[in-house]
Amino acid sequence: MLQAVRILLALLALSLMAGCYRMQTLRRQARRLDAFVRIDGRVRVPREERNGPIVVLLLREPRNPAEPVAIVDQVQLFEPGNFHFRVMPDLYQLSAYVDVNENLLLDGDEPFVQPTRASSDTRNILRIDGSVRAPPRAEWAHRFIQSRDYRLGHVISLDDPLRGPASGSYGMWQPLRFMRRYVMGVYFLGPHDPTRTPVVFVHGMGGFPQQFQRWTELMDARRYQAWFVHYPSGMPLDQVSEWLNRALNELQTRLGFQRLCMVGHSMGGVIAREVINRHVDNSGASFLRGLVTVAAPMSGLTSAEFGVDWSPSVAPSWKDLVDGSDLLAALYRHPLPDYTRYDLIFTFHASSGDDTVVAVRSQLRPEAQREADSLFGFESTHAAILESRDAWDHVARSLEACAPPVPVVDEANAGSVTGRSDPDG
Repeated sequence: MLQAVRILLALLALSLMAGCYRMQTLRRQARRLDAFVRIDGRVRVPREERNGPIVVLLLREPRNPAEPVAIVDQVQLFEPGNFHFRVMPDLYQLSAYVDVNENLLLDGDEPFVQPTRASSDTRNILRIDGSVRAPPRAEWAHRFIQSRDYRLGHVISLDDPLRGPASGSYGMWQPLRFMRRYVMGVYFLGPHDPTRTPVVFVHGMGGFPQQFQRWTELMDARRYQAWFVHYPSGMPLDQVSEWLNRALNELQTRLGFQRLCMVGHSMGGVIAREVINRHVDNSGASFLRGLVTVAAPMSGLTSAEFGVDWSPSVAPSWKDLVDGSDLLAALYRHPLPDYTRYDLIFTFHASSGDDTVVAVRSQLRPEAQREADSLFGFESTHAAILESRDAWDHVARSLEACAPPVPVVDEANAGSVTGRSDPDG
């Protein structure tokens, strides 16, 4: 832990020597993030119209009638109820519809609410009246465009510099600009394959998808498909977790997978655990079948607390990693579902006892130990663990439990049994 504090001090010193450009930029962006508004509301639907999930749309209000209506964000509700969005101050509208055919598109004749001005000062009530139906798509589809600042399911290569170290540093110091330069998203290495179980890798503070390249190469590609969460790590962790929960729900609706496993390194483990809380709160699905946290600061970071106390500019995520923060205090408000297996991997260094970044005490938070199905420690530094073959072999065994192979009788050879991964099992 002492080394982590020294590293942070060195970074602060370098920032000062460089004219504090990074700190000044971070201070400006943190102020903008603090100015985000929350748009709350509730959807009400007559019982006779509840024949599908509800999709709530957040729209940027057009400046003139000829402009297309931009869909800024959307949330899928499995039952009528509450929703919220956190966005930059602007003029917005809200709409909602019953997604009868579950294709995440407003199709003709689906019950919906005409767009209405959104308020950030009062609770927005959306009533889906069954007598109001969407017109045929040909009449209105050209008016609506997707303008979300994230991507879901885009195919990438881990050799792409956009998924490398520069993006990690940029996302920590310039989280809002990250949205334009690197684009937040859940990325694939190839088209979705329904016969393989998704494994979602979530990086930590200053992290990036390329960190998982070694483990991706070791993964059994016949059974699993690697997905990568790429996000600006300076963002507030509640916003990142809320976004990721919505993103996974949307991907499940689009693709229909029945099982998904998450692997979170460092701060990514905290985010993954909070995603499960929000999944339990808001989702009727049960596809989150496995969680692996690796060197995760479940009780926070001493270096984050030091940075909050002494740094002239503070990323919102640093505040979330201070021991006792609101996010960490509520991290175990929901127990893990019975169907979610949890494997906790902690790392330590022989000379210091911690892994040079996260204290073992934080990795082994009592609540985390109590809900873990397995605990395993590796002598490794914080980043080097992602290059370890032994560590991957342990993760692979966890994936076996998350998505076990299902015995299948070989009809051509009666009596013989083969194994395959069955995402519907």
